[in-house]
Amino acid sequence: FKEGELSIGEATSIFRDVAKALDYAHSKQIIHRDIKPENVLLTAGSAAVTDFGVARALSSSTSSDRITAAGMTVGTPMYMSPEQAAADPATDHRSDIYSLGVMAYEMFAGDTPYHGRTVFQLLSAHARETPKPLGVIRPAVPSHIAEMIMACLEKRPADRPASARDIVFAIDNRTSHRAEVAPPPPTENRTKVIVIAVGILLSLSLLAWFFK
Repeated sequence: FKEGELSIGEATSIFRDVAKALDYAHSKQIIHRDIKPENVLLTAGSAAVTDFGVARALSSSTSSDRITAAGMTVGTPMYMSPEQAAADPATDHRSDIYSLGVMAYEMFAGDTPYHGRTVFQLLSAHARETPKPLGVIRPAVPSHIAEMIMACLEKRPADRPASARDIVFAIDNRTSHRAEVAPPPPTENRTKVIVIAVGILLSLSLLAWFFK
């Protein structure tokens, strides 16, 4: 599909379709390693992921694969995860999630997070720079979508969505990636109220005694 800013509806649809395709690939223990607009085709109103030429089986343990993983950086720098840029042999499916986040950011914002950089600057930015929040660049993007994309762009793989399926779920159910903080139990609330009330009474008593 074309690069650059898309309508919110079209961008959301592509984001979801690619996440769904990645969920299927990852369930088969395959990571793509080169998610970018050029590798996404639009057919009959839906997006399909193509070009698994640099894909790798998560369970692969051949010597040639180990050499590639440890000594070579594979992929496209503009969309590459920090761990992929570092040729980290522990790179897993969450690298695809990062690349999807870069592509989604571009669809909604009109540019990738670190556009206009040299290859070296790109790799450094992926590792160190926090992109400008998508919700600031394009406020019309639904908050749950913007938050999910920014979560995909977290530097640490563990801070990203655990799976592409989580992305699909968040889009379909309009849920945020951020964990909800459970309210304290009623007994804890009552205890806090009692402590505050006692504190107020003591303060009033002290003031009354002082001004006698």
